Amino acid sequence: MLSFNVQKEHPNAIGKAMEILTLLTESHCELGTSEIALRLGFNKATTSRTLQTLCNYGYIMHNPISKKYRLGPLAYKMSMNIYVQNFHHIIGIARSYCEQLCANINETVSFEVWCGESTVACYIAECRHKLRAVPNAGNQTKDITVDVLPNHAAAGAKSILAFKSIEESNQILQRQPLIKYTPKTLTVPDEIQARLKQFNRQGYATDIEEMYEGICAIGVPIFDQFNRPVAALVPVIPTVRFTLENERRIVQETKAIARMISNKMNCK
Repeated sequence: MLSFNVQKEHPNAIGKAMEILTLLTESHCELGTSEIALRLGFNKATTSRTLQTLCNYGYIMHNPISKKYRLGPLAYKMSMNIYVQNFHHIIGIARSYCEQLCANINETVSFEVWCGESTVACYIAECRHKLRAVPNAGNQTKDITVDVLPNHAAAGAKSILAFKSIEESNQILQRQPLIKYTPKTLTVPDEIQARLKQFNRQGYATDIEEMYEGICAIGVPIFDQFNRPVAALVPVIPTVRFTLENERRIVQETKAIARMISNKMNCK
């Protein structure tokens, strides 16, 4: 485990919370209340209360199926602030292309980076339409947004999952609650996998009001030199403008810009 110069013999409430977060960070898997209490030598009731507090603040998540805990969105966002800083050069390259695509299609464009099990919205180019979709900007670090997105609903995350093996995508989907954000959100793994196969064939993914009613999105993956999907370019469009003709035009424009980003990054 990580070593810190702190008194751990009788940790206070904050110390217990920090030790639990450290344990979950290093375990790389979900852990139950009893296992956490046993490993850290904490009282089970105290451990349960601390876990609930960490859940309430978003530092960890409770899996209702396994009844175990893993790191949550807030912990993920904090780590991603560091991650994003390490990739300023990538975001710097993508920013101008996002603005170019935004101008070409006159719709808001999000640039998302894959970070293990989901995507993070790192940059948003906002269009000038009076009626426009503006993704949640989340936290910010030096003009770069940090917002973790659900991989079963968000177009960018799905566009990347579509190019992973069935085994890997299944494992990723099983490690998070499949929340039903709208009546159109798919939450059955077999149905999600069928949709991912379709996305793989067409080279892009869609979010048709699966995260927010009245908002659609298109996700086009960006690949590295090993042909692995590492990021996604995501136009976000109000449903009233998401016609079949408009979808085709936006997909064509987005694929072209995604190729430019890959080439500029010398990924392909």
